[in-house]
Amino acid sequence: MAINRPIYRLNADVLIPQRSLGISILFNGNGVFNQTITTKEQIKSNLINFVLTNEGERLFDPTFGGNIRALIFEQDSNVDSISESLKDKILEYVPGVTINDIIVVRSSDINQANLTIYYSIYNQADVLNINITQWVKTFNI
Repeated sequence: MAINRPIYRLNADVLIPQRSLGISILFNGNGVFNQTITTKEQIKSNLINFVLTNEGERLFDPTFGGNIRALIFEQDSNVDSISESLKDKILEYVPGVTINDIIVVRSSDINQANLTIYYSIYNQADVLNINITQWVKTFNI
């Protein structure tokens, strides 16, 4: 059964600082949460959240998530198929983002990989690096 969810469009005018758009995925602020002020910051937080979420973790939307840990750590998974699968899912769930390239590099250690997403928002390019191990995830903003 498909779930109908609203598609929200981003306003290009919100690329300049205004009121808070949401919360940052980095939970290291003075208060409980850091707030995102620009669309660029919010989309980066949305991408981090999406990529690090496994399918089935979000209630009422079991297909949400990049499922990256499951894809990377399968023994017979192909790096190109991981990139294409992730690209298709991001385009479906994170509107307003143009994915330029996704590079997956596996370490010689089977429990570690590096994911680099090159994307743009309203013709403004940005990069997101995520280091993934089977247990700990870190990312560079």
